[in-house]
Amino acid sequence: MRSSNVGLVLVSCMFFTSSGIAADYWVDAVKGDDVASGLEATPWKTVQFAIKKCSPGDTVNVRDGQYDEIVAIDVSGTKENPISIRAQNSRKARLQRITIDGDFIRASGFEITSEAGGLQVAGIMISKGRFNEVTDNYIHDIPGTVGVSVMGEGNIVAKNRIYRMNKGINVGGKNNLIERNEVERLIYNNQDADYFRFMGDGLVFRNNWMHGTRAEDIGKSHTDGFQTFAVSPGQVFSNVTIEGNLLMDYHAQGMMLEGQPDFDGRPFSGDGLFIRNNVWSGGNHVIMAMSINNVVVTGNTFIGYTGMGVLPGLKFPDKIKEKVEKGLKFKTVVKNNIFYNCAAFVGWYKGKPGMDLTNEANLYYNPAKPLVDKEGGWSKDILNLDPMLVDAKNLLGPDGIPFTADDGYLLQAGSPAIDKGVKLEHSDAQDIFGTARPQGAGWDLGAQEYKR
Repeated sequence: MRSSNVGLVLVSCMFFTSSGIAADYWVDAVKGDDVASGLEATPWKTVQFAIKKCSPGDTVNVRDGQYDEIVAIDVSGTKENPISIRAQNSRKARLQRITIDGDFIRASGFEITSEAGGLQVAGIMISKGRFNEVTDNYIHDIPGTVGVSVMGEGNIVAKNRIYRMNKGINVGGKNNLIERNEVERLIYNNQDADYFRFMGDGLVFRNNWMHGTRAEDIGKSHTDGFQTFAVSPGQVFSNVTIEGNLLMDYHAQGMMLEGQPDFDGRPFSGDGLFIRNNVWSGGNHVIMAMSINNVVVTGNTFIGYTGMGVLPGLKFPDKIKEKVEKGLKFKTVVKNNIFYNCAAFVGWYKGKPGMDLTNEANLYYNPAKPLVDKEGGWSKDILNLDPMLVDAKNLLGPDGIPFTADDGYLLQAGSPAIDKGVKLEHSDAQDIFGTARPQGAGWDLGAQEYKR
């Protein structure tokens, strides 16, 4: 009778996959034992032990509790049968860090924190894995550390909360998706604190919420919403999309881009950056794009920036002077954006050597600093008209939740931004909510397409 009961338990904890039988393992920091079977009634004690036992299709369920572990995942699942490591209850199982070197891993629901951090570590790190998913984790208070660091290919980092870290998410590799993460209150720790840094190809940042950083927390830091630079080999990017992100509260630039031509075997260190349908508020400069090619800024709403607007320019102009004289140009397109109560607009370097800047159908409004188009550089834009935002001082609206129908950056009926945009062939024709553009006779300006 006893052996029969054990067989029933084993069958209940397994299921068939295309490659055979997958196991459902359990870990319990208090009641577990690594010499046990790892089944629900007799769990293991450590997550790392469970990982070593995993094969494609297996699931590791981690019960609530404190696990003093830095978990290294070097096993791999497959496309049909990924390996899942998940907290039984969301953010109730605490680990120190997670590193993922395997492929087709699903890591979800953990709290990640530690007193020991540093520049070369991350709360969760995908160092070279492919097609992994990191979701619904709460990563916080690790000194001098980035919340999530992603390399590899085809990885997804989504719906995580990152709090009181030096940086939010650093992304490299190829075709990685960073979506619906919340990054709050960056902390200076002898290095700049930035929400996102990127270097890679085909990356997508979508519907992330950045907020809560305080001037007193970041000291000497030059804090940016998004940053990239080209100093060492490998620091290159192409075809990166930044869409539908909400950036609030204290920061320096919405985006700081520093590149070089003829760098690391490429004509441009940065080539192809599509910035669309974002809402950014409260910083110094909007976008500084220095020696970056093919920067396309469309359908965004920028609010309350005190410094420069969209500023394309040259990094190390003296070093590339000869190339510029021979015809080298960096292309920038700025269309269908709203600049509300910003101190500056776009096009300071328009017509300068090395610059190929096109600006059209942008709306600028700042009653304290109205613009006069003395040189005709803004003849295709709309100057000094109130776009009639719902409430620019309360971007989250009454419900205090981002990306909802009462958000303050939405357009009111009768706004001069409605139907005033140009058709954008390079866009995916959606707004910050995924609403198709256009909804009326023409495209609307700003991040939201007004629904009739």
